[in-house]
Amino acid sequence: MKRKNSIRVSVLFLVTITAVFLLPQTLLADYSFWYGTEVTQKTMLNPNYDPTKPPGPTNPPTLTILPGMTETEANDLAQAVLKSSNNLFFSMLFFTNNPKGETGTTIWEKGKTWNGYTLLSLLQGYQPEEGGPTYNAVLVDMDGTVVNKWQLTGFPSKMLPGGSVIGGKGAFNELIGVPYLVQQDWCGNDQWVWEGNVGRKWQAEKNWTSNNNRCYDFDGDGVPDAGPYSDANPLGCNEQPKIDNWLVSGWHHDFQREGNPVGYYAPLLNAKTQNGKTLVLANYLPPTPETCPDPNGEGCISKYRLYDEAIYILDWNGNVVFEWFPYQHFNEMGFLPKAREAIRETRSGAGNNENANDYQHFNNVNWVGPNKWYTLFRDQRFNPEYIIWDARSSNITAIIATSDHPKGEWKKGDIVWKVGPNYQVPFDPEFKLGQIIGQHHAHMIPSTLPGGGNILLFDNGGGAGWGPFFEGAPLTYTPGSALEDPSRAATFSTLRNFSRVIEFNPRTMEIVWQYAQPNPTADVNGDGNYWGDERLFFSFFISSAQRLQNGNTMITEGATGRIFEVTKDNKVVWEFISPFRGGGSGLGFIGAVYRSYRVPYSWAPKNKNCP
Repeated sequence: MKRKNSIRVSVLFLVTITAVFLLPQTLLADYSFWYGTEVTQKTMLNPNYDPTKPPGPTNPPTLTILPGMTETEANDLAQAVLKSSNNLFFSMLFFTNNPKGETGTTIWEKGKTWNGYTLLSLLQGYQPEEGGPTYNAVLVDMDGTVVNKWQLTGFPSKMLPGGSVIGGKGAFNELIGVPYLVQQDWCGNDQWVWEGNVGRKWQAEKNWTSNNNRCYDFDGDGVPDAGPYSDANPLGCNEQPKIDNWLVSGWHHDFQREGNPVGYYAPLLNAKTQNGKTLVLANYLPPTPETCPDPNGEGCISKYRLYDEAIYILDWNGNVVFEWFPYQHFNEMGFLPKAREAIRETRSGAGNNENANDYQHFNNVNWVGPNKWYTLFRDQRFNPEYIIWDARSSNITAIIATSDHPKGEWKKGDIVWKVGPNYQVPFDPEFKLGQIIGQHHAHMIPSTLPGGGNILLFDNGGGAGWGPFFEGAPLTYTPGSALEDPSRAATFSTLRNFSRVIEFNPRTMEIVWQYAQPNPTADVNGDGNYWGDERLFFSFFISSAQRLQNGNTMITEGATGRIFEVTKDNKVVWEFISPFRGGGSGLGFIGAVYRSYRVPYSWAPKNKNCP
């Protein structure tokens, strides 16, 4: 079948990460995997081009997309792109912007920072003594000194006024999340515990060795994943496992406590330490007949079991007073036909042992919180009680209603505001933002901080999105295991080899402020160091951004373990690289930090000693 005279390509094209770094800087803006618009192209960079060899017929810098390209030719081109995407994928795994291996505080311009403690949520952990306990929630001072630590699963952990901390207990697993959400005092004593949504059990397709969440044995080796209970491992299993295929979902990636919509310091918005509601993000695997009643019909979301999300609001006693499930609102997400086909026919996600399709992968949930759009402009979409979330696999950020519109314009649970998954259409408001890829920590800046009412998010880059790379390409290629096992295939329709943090007006979609550093890491000033803006800014997963009281923004570049404070003029005035690399896998990333929060010194108790 003949193609049209040109192929519509909605990306500036894939090249290997090595070739990108060796391109002249004038080309980086054009050839950095940037999706901003759909444009008609007749040539693309050759993903197999070797910049160390002379260009020529056997080593062309570009490939020509010929008029009348056949489907076979499009598939061949897609395979070349696949090879390039694999290079990008593995480059992300081995990426570093810290060639000298520095750790601790490397920059601190004391008159320009908003000083306080920083709570780190570590993927690996802090192990003060070899063979001793591992702490994943660690509080450090501006100079990197450890002030306190908690044996909590840092996915994330958050501090409350008075020094209490909320975080997880139990081993994180892709299938159920973190078993328990707990609040502990400064000395690590439990003050509040949520043991998962026992009213929303779901049936696994396999039998798991379990009797409570901390005793699951997902790999079937007869040893609980959390390990046996001991003084050094208080989160381990302390009961005899049994066979059970009904699983209780814990929580994953985020939560908020009533009183503060975003989980970080904002004047006059203090989270409750007692008798407050808690907003929780969790997993839920709905019954397949609900998500795919007919595999060949329009109502089928995915032919694979759906690895879906759940948003709960809990009262202080742990009772669920509000719940919301994305699959019930699939038609509100805005997926284009090819994206819907990709979600239906392929699957994405980590090895969650159920062969399930993690088509959204939520990583963030917040209340909208008090804001000028609702108070001054009467814009009901930004009701402070509504909930904002983002999903890294689908490139969507959205607000859902927790109540009916007063004039009937929407119902409780409806999506009332959204950006993504499509940013490529000129004249659409979202086009102004550029393509957002795999974002994390999207939230509305609290009204009592500079920029209040704007949306702040960490736009990761890397790979995300559903659909083909370009028109005519197949839907089932992806980095990793898809080459060996087509059932594990998925699609990255958007890629970029650097990150951004963007702040934008949610009504006009105008970018108010952004930070990006797409240039390769280099010693620009020749002082022998690679500090601040000399580092390429890139974390393709995890990560966060927090607006500070002085107008600066603290950014967590999670994959590299780098946390830095940047001014409105994009000057790095504080930089810290995590030295904590003991215990736990860190998902393969040494020193990785899931998220971090700057808190005022006054939040710590005056008496910091513990028995």
